[in-house]
Amino acid sequence: MIRFFIISLLLLTLSPFSIAETNTTRFIYSSLDFYIPSNPTVVGSKAGYDNFVFFRYGDEKGKRFLAFSNMTNDKSVNYGCSAENFYAKLIDENKDYSCNKTEIESFKKYFASNSETGKWNGDNFTSYYFYNIEKSFLFIFKDNTSIKIDTNFLSLNELKDIVRNYVTH
Repeated sequence: MIRFFIISLLLLTLSPFSIAETNTTRFIYSSLDFYIPSNPTVVGSKAGYDNFVFFRYGDEKGKRFLAFSNMTNDKSVNYGCSAENFYAKLIDENKDYSCNKTEIESFKKYFASNSETGKWNGDNFTSYYFYNIEKSFLFIFKDNTSIKIDTNFLSLNELKDIVRNYVTH
């Protein structure tokens, strides 16, 4: 009888979440689900047109960060074409000649220079990544929403894991 009581008590007090080890946390941002590394040391937000949210994983400012910006209504860049076509053009996946050539060259220098580039797709979801060890960016387009994610410490696989809910291959 005591054995039954102890086992029952353990089952009631230990949830599956505390038994199973997880290293990501679900983060809902601009109505999209993302899976970010668990246990940030600092979380910050700045309201405004871009609804900037950042996470820092350590004590040093500017180190080991992950940031999200909603670019859906961003008018600061004259793309000359849709934002999605613009970022596709940066990785040479688009032949839209209406994109602003000056901005393309400027963005290529900043985002694509010395970076591995590519694209991840899903249902009504496209993301373009610019990855290198010092700074990485992920531009996401889903359901008329545009999100920029940037980080300076995640691997390419960890970056992809953030959007695992949407990537189909």
